[in-house]
Amino acid sequence: MPICSRAVLKQDYLNIPASDNSLDKTFDRWITIAENEIEDICGQSIVAKQCTYYVRGTTDHLLWLGLTVPMTLVSVASRANMTEDFAPITGTASVVSVDGVQHLATTGTWTAAEYRIVATTGYATVPNVIELCAYELVTELYFASAFAPGGSRFGVSAITDSAGGVSVSKTITSARAKIEPRLRPYRRIVI
Repeated sequence: MPICSRAVLKQDYLNIPASDNSLDKTFDRWITIAENEIEDICGQSIVAKQCTYYVRGTTDHLLWLGLTVPMTLVSVASRANMTEDFAPITGTASVVSVDGVQHLATTGTWTAAEYRIVATTGYATVPNVIELCAYELVTELYFASAFAPGGSRFGVSAITDSAGGVSVSKTITSARAKIEPRLRPYRRIVI
């Protein structure tokens, strides 16, 4: 499930007829870019998908994950040191939300050097605020492209900066500043 709908984007935001499928692949690519950008801002999966997390052990009953999105545990494995293989842990872990932050709870204590946690994290239904931010990002990408009526409003078809082998769209960078404040409640908590 994508973070936002191509059909809604075309109809409600860009006034493009549903029958016009000339840019559908481009819109799908921009939707993926928007999803990646929002997940980067939030530091966690937004759309529900299976992810793997590596966490250092503690001597507490709760293992801090910092995730603020819904989480369903698939498996937990541990290893005492970095040279060992992960060994599965069965039946001793469960997800507990403490003040909206996901933790793993156990009947004993978390003592291994490292844990590998496989879980489905993210929303089955994306919250409206996040969905709106995705639509705004894709709309910005559209209007910064040569596909928009009258061509790019910036006068060029692509604006990118490259540093250290990474290209960053200035369109995304400027739109990011607009959406980041609204995404704060959906960010992963890091301590």
